[in-house]
Amino acid sequence: MLEVSGAVLVDQPLHQRRIALENLFASLGLAAPWALCPQTTDAATARTWLDPAWGAAGVEGVMIKDSDSRYRPGERGRLKLRTRMTAEGIIGAVTGTARSPLSLLLGRFDARGRLRLVARSTPLSRKAVAELGAVLRPAGPEHPWWGREFSAGWGTKEVLVFQPVVPDLVAEVDADTALDLGRHRHPVRYLRLRDDMAPGDVREPTARPPRAAPPGRRIPELNPDELLNADIKRHVHASRARSTHDLTHETRRFLRRRQRQPHIDHAYFHARHVRYPIR
Repeated sequence: MLEVSGAVLVDQPLHQRRIALENLFASLGLAAPWALCPQTTDAATARTWLDPAWGAAGVEGVMIKDSDSRYRPGERGRLKLRTRMTAEGIIGAVTGTARSPLSLLLGRFDARGRLRLVARSTPLSRKAVAELGAVLRPAGPEHPWWGREFSAGWGTKEVLVFQPVVPDLVAEVDADTALDLGRHRHPVRYLRLRDDMAPGDVREPTARPPRAAPPGRRIPELNPDELLNADIKRHVHASRARSTHDLTHETRRFLRRRQRQPHIDHAYFHARHVRYPIR
């Protein structure tokens, strides 16, 4: 909050600007799609927000700020602490070639046995290129990703060029916990091959080992609306909109598309940690 009712708040400390923001929400009765992110000075409470379960709603971690800090234009006056986890994925394709891969496209099988893209890796190290190039094999025409188009990156319409490979190898990766309908929002880092796992062993990415809830606290319960919001943020890019009208149009267009995809709507209600009175 930098200005309200003509009053400039730039030189006020963060805790006072937060109070002004909370008062504005209360006075206007703001509700969805507006959301007031929680804030705390209690370390124990902040640690519960680092629970990997929040990744299903697109929560990556916590932002750390000095409560007495002033707003400084153009400066990053915060620290971002992301929750990390390890997960497994089936190597379904690579950028580059099977003999000299540059990065990995990882998938897992859904309930119908279809291989779904769940993550893309960061560029591989020389050691990883040598290790994987010795065992990866180009896929034949039966591979389900032939003819598919994947985005080359967030916020771009460029199509990724990739080489499908035989999906019989499982990789362990390091990732943050931000998941959008089961897909990692950010690139993951390749760690090793899991020779002890078969593709059918791969399940929905979860943190390992699982965290127990602190005494007196519960594992976060999510509302399907939070998953829908995360889905919208992933597919509707505000940077492309030239006006509020454009952004509203793109959001409505996306929601109409989702109405024609009932299997995705159904997934909102049955995702991990979702609790809802009508199921």
